[in-house]
Amino acid sequence: MQGDSIYYFITLGKDGKRIQKLNTNLKATDNLDSFDDHWLIEKDSINILNSGQLWWGPAMGKGSGKQSKISTNLNMEGLVASSDLICKLNYAAASTVSPANFDFLFNDQKIRNTIVAPISGFVYDDAANIVLDTFRYPVNAAMLNANLASLNLTINYLSANSNSTGWINYIELQGKRKLGFYSNKSFGFANTNSLGFGKVVQYQIKDADATTKVWDVTQPENPVELNCAIQNGVGNIIQKADTLRSFFGVTKLGYETPSFIELMNIDYPSLLNTPTVDYLIITASNYVKAADSLAKFHSLRHGLKTFTTTISKVFNEFSGGQPSPIGIRNYVKYLFDKAKQNNTVAPKYLLLLGMGNFDYKKIDLKTQVPSYESVTSNSILTSYTTDDFYAIIKQGDDINTPNGIQELALSVGRIPAKNSNEADAAIRKLITYQIGSNVGAWRNQLTWIADDGDYNLHLQQAEEIVNALKLKQPI
Repeated sequence: MQGDSIYYFITLGKDGKRIQKLNTNLKATDNLDSFDDHWLIEKDSINILNSGQLWWGPAMGKGSGKQSKISTNLNMEGLVASSDLICKLNYAAASTVSPANFDFLFNDQKIRNTIVAPISGFVYDDAANIVLDTFRYPVNAAMLNANLASLNLTINYLSANSNSTGWINYIELQGKRKLGFYSNKSFGFANTNSLGFGKVVQYQIKDADATTKVWDVTQPENPVELNCAIQNGVGNIIQKADTLRSFFGVTKLGYETPSFIELMNIDYPSLLNTPTVDYLIITASNYVKAADSLAKFHSLRHGLKTFTTTISKVFNEFSGGQPSPIGIRNYVKYLFDKAKQNNTVAPKYLLLLGMGNFDYKKIDLKTQVPSYESVTSNSILTSYTTDDFYAIIKQGDDINTPNGIQELALSVGRIPAKNSNEADAAIRKLITYQIGSNVGAWRNQLTWIADDGDYNLHLQQAEEIVNALKLKQPI
């Protein structure tokens, strides 16, 4: 889960870019009045283990804080007769001994039952089992005769184990629908069913009027407005269909209103101009002073070329404003590619200054820098958090197939400071240690810490290491 918002960067000034109108004299060879529409029901509420990328909807089942069913109404007007709905249902359940059941209903008519196998209940086994159920459901007469403007979709959860819990990741529906606005004031569509060399298609859009505008957004950076001729409430646009094209229509001035986030000062140098650097520090904004002091120390003491930037700048330039670990990795990859192109030295070290957070939507840019969360999110032993992701930049390497990764591109470390005092103290200790002004017997004292899980396995391993050290290096 990387976020549920899209960010736009708007520069105010003279001679701004405007959407141009496409004037053509094309003659249609085909008519099209339907398209493949999508409906998605997804609510990110719970991360089962507080680890991993997958977030789930509210807990289902019996007992406090759970609900036995979840319902929502969908506008599915214009469904095409004799077509199929493609349904994708992604569920998870934690039920011991007995399996869990999810019932999928349209207008109280059960369409599908999905069974999720029980878990073992052992502490180190999967905390929940996950099922992806995909099927086709024919659009029949009964469905078309229903009130498609408010079709009720319900998911019921059942299990013989009264202590079990179920979750919905998402419900995705895809169906063929007549082109039209219906209760919406905007919608997008594509010509997936009308491709052909030399084809010119006239698209017929219901519920259009004089306010209707339709754009060809195949190239998002260069959208063009198409002429929309209105006839008896139907908007007609004509465009070539020799390639896959995407369109977006708006009627009755139904433009969404963006929310203002911040006023940015664009006078600072772009990260695209980052100089050659050995030691890169990416910090939460509250810790810039501490980061700069460490960068200065490494520069003077070790002769390293250092560079410090904030996590918000990285996100703005390398992940479209999204608070995503992908932005950090993109930035590091860019620096390596730039070094290779210019035949200069690539970064050797990356320091992240700030706490991590498994909830990317709630990253506090003043105090936190995200870590990478594994795709696996239901297993205590295989769900993990790591910063190695930022050092995997070789073409073809994939963190999800670690056995194929031969090496990490640079050394990555983190100071998980919660506040400015912790950041300052950690930097001060690092500098003091490297200067060597506080020598003493403490430097020969080692403390090993191990958890007592897995029947004390890791504790025993720590004892073995300590005993081996005592034999080889007695103090």
